[in-house]
Amino acid sequence: TYRELDERSTRLARYLASLGAGPNIAVAICHERSVDLIVAVLGVIKSGSAYLPVDPTLPVERLAFILQDSKAPILLTQQRFADRTPDYTGQVVAVDGDWDRIDRAEQDPLPAMESGQLAYVMYTSGSTGKPKGVGVEHGQLSNYLAGACSYREAKPGDHFASVSAISADLGYTPIFGALATGGCVHLMAEERIQNADLFAEYMHGHAVDCLKIVPSHLEALLSGSHPEHALPRRCLVLGGEACSWDLLDRVAELAPQCRIINEYGPTETTVGVLTYEFQEGLHRDLLAPPIGRPMPGTTAYVLDSDG
Repeated sequence: TYRELDERSTRLARYLASLGAGPNIAVAICHERSVDLIVAVLGVIKSGSAYLPVDPTLPVERLAFILQDSKAPILLTQQRFADRTPDYTGQVVAVDGDWDRIDRAEQDPLPAMESGQLAYVMYTSGSTGKPKGVGVEHGQLSNYLAGACSYREAKPGDHFASVSAISADLGYTPIFGALATGGCVHLMAEERIQNADLFAEYMHGHAVDCLKIVPSHLEALLSGSHPEHALPRRCLVLGGEACSWDLLDRVAELAPQCRIINEYGPTETTVGVLTYEFQEGLHRDLLAPPIGRPMPGTTAYVLDSDG
């Protein structure tokens, strides 16, 4: 429940604060998709720090580079991933095993959030292939969520499916979108999101309202015996890569009641900044679906080669 999530993340936040967490300090999170992952993210935010998500499946060398480059003094992880960071010199906290220590933390007041403080730091590959950290502030994340919740027409009780790793901001739309509007987050297991039939069975059985996903991943999940069950009831958001008219046409045929949103935005601009809602028959003179218009609170510039 929301009460349990609030209480558990607050306990973790107080423990992190006792370890030195605070404003504009990055706390790394190396964790698989689970309830404890959401507790970890909220705990870091409540402590005043910025969370730094790292994928547990990353090569050890890249994981070590991110931890060293970010100077993260604390790493939140699971016990089974502890041996993946042998050279890390900071403090390691196992979210699934250290609650005796966590519960003994002082009950000091937690810091207030300010819009200019960092909310998270995300490492992208960059054009050179060398990872680089991108910092996003609370004000930027709040602005994105206000726009995203508005265009999705989100309401309390909606069910959101999360199928992306937290190390990619594509997954923030369903997680924070649900938490900001009183919705329910479905953190789907890896074996389900890689199997078309298992995925469709879950989506249909749990009556999921909203899904955000990469177009190529969706195409693979529509290859099962009941592709219509793989689609959400109310809103499908596509992002992370270009989509095709063929995919949009197929989705519209399988789920005519579902709104289809194409969302565009690099990590540096906070998840997404442009949206286009598919309407059958419109803009078909274009080679590909457009990326749309700016979300509220953002401005887009169309520039030529001279800037």
